[in-house]
Formats: sequence, structure tokens, C-alpha cells
Amino acid sequence: DHPEVRARWTERFQYVLVDEFQDTNRWQEELVRLIAGTRRNVCVVGDEDQSIYSWRGAKSGSFQRFLKDFPDARTFRLEENYRSTQNILDASGGLVAKNSNRMGKNLRATGDAGSLIQFFEANDASLEAEYVCREIGNFLREEPKAHIAARWTHELQAKLPGTVWDTGCSSWYLNDAGLNTTIWPDFTFKFRSATRHFNPRDHQISTSKESEVS
Repeated sequence: DHPEVRARWTERFQYVLVDEFQDTNRWQEELVRLIAGTRRNVCVVGDEDQSIYSWRGAKSGSFQRFLKDFPDARTFRLEENYRSTQNILDASGGLVAKNSNRMGKNLRATGDAGSLIQFFEANDASLEAEYVCREIGNFLREEPKAHIAARWTHELQAKLPGTVWDTGCSSWYLNDAGLNTTIWPDFTFKFRSATRHFNPRDHQISTSKESEVS
């Protein structure tokens, strides 16, 4: 509706780079197209298999829509993964392969295959926390010199393991192994959002046979 404004902005930016493109909504996609103008020097980076912003309008298929807006664009798949083992990549890849509106990729781990994935489904959060405590105790019986820390960032999650530990989880599974247990609550990290401030809590459990703090 205002070609003079559009022209001013397209002249201002010779190159446009958009990170986390899968998080953009349709209006933001249109804004990228308009700012690119006739130069069409646009690079978008992201992972089509991530989706955490549907609540603000992000929809799957953003990369396919980008290729429709910019049909001469070239696609570079970054498929070498440094973070996960191949077993994890294969399992997650098998799940997301069933999704629609994706271009697809085959992730390759730079490391080894790693341990097999274990699946556990708890009926509620307390049973889940109890399972974590039990697994820590079992592992430390086999590896008594190991140090283990459990960390979580969601305030609701933070309350549940503490409740389980207070009601005997540590006695059942950890103290029986001769372990010292330390719980550090209320580590606060401040994040700045585009619309608000919030302070999620970071809680940590640390266990060690050799010291109370690890």
C-alpha cells in the first residue's frame, strides 16, 4: 500500500539473513519477501523439524513456502551432527520422517553409535522423578566413583523431584548406596523476551560418594 516506504527499506538492506526460520509466521515470511525486493539476496537458516512457536503463528512448511517465493534459491543440508550419537539420530529421524510438509534430511553422527535408547513412560510426574532417582542409584552402585548431576529448568518440574526426595526417594535408592546428596534450589536465570520478563528457576541435584558437593 506504500511503495515509497517499501522502496526505502529494500534499498537499505542489500542482504537479508534470517536465523531460526522455522519459527517465523506467515506475516514475517511476507515481510522477508518484501524487504528482499528485486535484489532477492536472502539466506534463511533453520530446522524444519523444530516447532515451538505455533502459539504465535509459526506453521510447518515454511521452507517449502520460501522456495515458492524464491524458486532460484539453493538448498544446503547440514547433516553432520556433533552433539548426538547415531542411535539417537536414527530414532528421532524415524519419528519425524512421518511428519508431512518437510523436505527431509539424513543426519550423520561424527561420533560412534552410542548406547541403545531406553524408553520409560511414567503415569505421573512423581513416578517419573522416582524413576530418575532409582536409575541414579543403580548406576552409582556399578560406578561408585561417578559423579552425577540432574538439572531441570521448569519451575513445576523443580518442585516434584524435591518432593520425591523429601518423602524417601533418596533413602530408598541413594542413601542405601552410601551416597551423599545435595540439592541446590532457586538458581535464577533472567531472560529477556520481546514482550515480557520472566525468571524460570534452575534446580540441580548432585550426588557423590566422595563429597557432598560435586
